[in-house]
Amino acid sequence: MRTKISIVPIIAATFLLSSCASQAPKPKYMDEKNEAKYSKSRTLAEPPEKVLRAARNVLDELTKESEPQAPDAVKSEDDAIFTGWVYGQAKDKYVQYDYNGTPRRKQLALRRTYGFTVNPTLAGSQVAMKVEEELQEIDLKSGEPKGWKRVETDPAAYDLLLRRLREQIRAQ
Repeated sequence: MRTKISIVPIIAATFLLSSCASQAPKPKYMDEKNEAKYSKSRTLAEPPEKVLRAARNVLDELTKESEPQAPDAVKSEDDAIFTGWVYGQAKDKYVQYDYNGTPRRKQLALRRTYGFTVNPTLAGSQVAMKVEEELQEIDLKSGEPKGWKRVETDPAAYDLLLRRLREQIRAQ
């Protein structure tokens, strides 16, 4: 006795399996890039008065670290506090120029203004940071400074401000 097997269900099952196997599963997550994420504002749990005191200390320290000495003192308004120009050397910015036929390399001077704006929130304080940056321009024939040029602010400067602010809050 022979049993009769229909070939149609086998073909349909093979087609179904092959169509499912051809589609790659899509992940439900996004690929994380290995990049730092800097933010210009943060929410802190401390009250605004404490944050403003700590911000003033941070800006006073930055002003004292200025080389040459910063001409302006730290200024404050109602909920904002900011510095004048704070001077320093750029760590990764330099120019190469030709001086009497020999190549020379000179690190560029850098100047920044720092500022904090602190607003009260239900969670504590909303802190907005502001940094403006300028690089010194150099005459490429003589190596003498010509003036200042506004550049895009290094995002790590915001991280520096936030880290120093948190350290100062903990120290109070």
